[in-house]
Amino acid sequence: MSRERPRIRCFVPPEGWCESGILRPPDSEAHHLRHVLRVKEGERVEVFDGEGKAALCLVRSSGRRGLTLEITTVRTVRPPRVKLVSACAIIRPQRMDWWIQKATELGAARLVPLICDRNVVHLDPSAVAPRVARWRKIAVEACRQSGRCILPEVVRPIPLIGFLDAVRDTGATLLFCSAQEGALPLRLILEGDGVASVPAVVMLTGPEGDFSEREIAAARAAGAHLVSLGRSILRTETAAVFACAAVRYRMGADVEESSG
Repeated sequence: MSRERPRIRCFVPPEGWCESGILRPPDSEAHHLRHVLRVKEGERVEVFDGEGKAALCLVRSSGRRGLTLEITTVRTVRPPRVKLVSACAIIRPQRMDWWIQKATELGAARLVPLICDRNVVHLDPSAVAPRVARWRKIAVEACRQSGRCILPEVVRPIPLIGFLDAVRDTGATLLFCSAQEGALPLRLILEGDGVASVPAVVMLTGPEGDFSEREIAAARAAGAHLVSLGRSILRTETAAVFACAAVRYRMGADVEESSG
């Protein structure tokens, strides 16, 4: 007996959807379907638009003239009640890519690269736009693989102090991951009743040399909780993903997309 093929998924941005019900995936997605997954006419493909719409489609053509999909059913996916925001100090490219990928898989709604006082990696202004484009592409691929229908917002790098000013009065719970003495175990904060009622949980992870005293003072002024991730010294990207997973576990269905 043959096994059923795993679910095939494809991203088509909102502007690519039309009333005719026929979809033509972007070139990169069409290439993936045709040459990597080798889809055939008549196969089913799930298409998502990154904003909460998903459709089951049939492959109508997959030849030299292009690939076309016909919508059969459409469903709407609701965003999670509590948004996960992962803000991580800029690190080496390969490790940064890994953070983007894993945080997306874990349901982060917003990914914020941080410019910190002790960053080892400093992006040249000319490298910012292509790097952000690459991160957004990785997020699309991670959504496609993990079954998510809503793309996370991947923003341009921002100085930590400026980011704290932007989230100060939003009602979010700010978790400032730090190796500072006196930082509370992350578990104690997540077990508190107040976390379940906030609009967002923002997790900030610093560079390998930790946040500076200036940044820690700014975090305290913004109402952030200084939290410890345990005795082990984690790499920046590991700490960021660990924090995402911990919040995902604590909040359960509140941080998962659901069909409406």
